[in-house]
Order: sequence, then C-alpha cells, then structure tokens
Amino acid sequence: MTPATRSRIGISVSVSSRPRVSRRSSSLSAARRETFNGTLFALDWQHDNDPLRGNATVLGYRHNVRSVGSAADESGTPGYVWAALDIKVCSESGAFLATTPPWTLSYADGARVSASSTTYGDFPKPAFPFETQLTAGKCVKGNIVFAVPDSPRPSTVIYAPQSLDKPREWTVPPQ
Repeated sequence: MTPATRSRIGISVSVSSRPRVSRRSSSLSAARRETFNGTLFALDWQHDNDPLRGNATVLGYRHNVRSVGSAADESGTPGYVWAALDIKVCSESGAFLATTPPWTLSYADGARVSASSTTYGDFPKPAFPFETQLTAGKCVKGNIVFAVPDSPRPSTVIYAPQSLDKPREWTVPPQ
C-alpha cells in the first residue's frame, strides 16, 4: 500500500485520559512552559487492514516565546507573539509521513492558526521537521512554532491528519 493510499484510509483512534497539569519555567526562553506530567495528550492509532500503527503526543505548550524575529511582523498584526508545541510522533509498525500541517491552534471564536513557515535560530530546539518518513520503531520529536495573538490564548490544539476521520482536539490549559 502506498503512502498516498494510506492518507485516504480511515484509522481507529483511542485517546488517553487528560493528565493533571504542572508548570515549570523553561531555561530556553522567558516563555512559560507548561508540562503535563510528561504528556498533555497521547493519540494512538491503528489502521484496520494493515499493520500501520503509531502515536502522537503533545509534551507541552509555551506561550510568548522570545525570539530575535517578531511574530507581529510575520503575521502583519500588532500584538502577536510566538507560541510553541513540543510534540513527538512514533511509528509502532508500518511507515508513514509525520508532518507539521496537521497541527493547528484554535480559539474560542473559531479562528485557527497554522504553524509558522518562518524559522529563527533562537526558536525552541529541536524543531519538528516539516516532513519526515517514519518506519516501525522510529520516532520524531520537536517543537512547532506558531504566530498567535498575545491575548487571548488558544483554547484548543487540533491534530487533523488526512488519515483521521475526525480531528482530535484538547484544551490548552489556562495561564
């Protein structure tokens, strides 16, 4: 089965229960880093008719990430700041592409923000690759950066790869 065929096929998904939230500051920036007992959200999937199986995990969210580049300049809107999701995607069996476009931040009013196409040397490391092929037993981990309004904060993180029949979303913790 080709990767293009896999992207059109539905998969079954189980979602973990929501862990308790703890906070600590990041040594990488002045931004607040929220960790969620190691995992904010874990998504496991398995394709119904072949051995494709994997998982995606959000390890944390940072708001107001400091950088030499301005999120307000990139977005063309005053008052925008950088935010980052720290994520990990793994293939338990089979091969698939792990990419950044399925990840978006959503707001209470329905607005959605896609990942930034801009990179700066002082963004949180490691950066999540734009696209990487994963094979059985392999993972990729990194940060996806977004230009977002300073206020309000996003209300949810949405993960919507083409292979899921229904996007997965969960609440971004308050400040």
